[in-house]
Parts: sequence; C-alpha cells; structure tokens
Amino acid sequence: MNIAGGTPDAHYLEDYTDMSGIAFPRRQRISPRGEDGRSGREPLVASIDLSGIELR
Repeated sequence: MNIAGGTPDAHYLEDYTDMSGIAFPRRQRISPRGEDGRSGREPLVASIDLSGIELR
C-alpha cells in the first residue's frame, strides 16, 4: 500500500482467525515510519477491518 506519497510505512496485522488451517488477520493498521525507520502506532494513516471472511 502506498501512503502519504510514498512515505515508508509499517503494517500491523492483528486479530487472526483460523479458517481451514489458514490464518487470516481481521484487522490491519498502517502508520508511517520515521526517518530512523522506526514506527509507532500513531499517527494512524489507514485502518482496515474485515468481517464475514469466507473460503469457497
């Protein structure tokens, strides 16, 4: 995902659910990295929440 004009970002994947032996994250949070490459959870740039995941 390209955020804030190409700024390096960190993706946090959480709240996994198991479906047929495959783990799917239901929450993704994206925050920018600082000049030193480190990131924190703030500021939050994007938030993705999934529900109703179904394998067919």
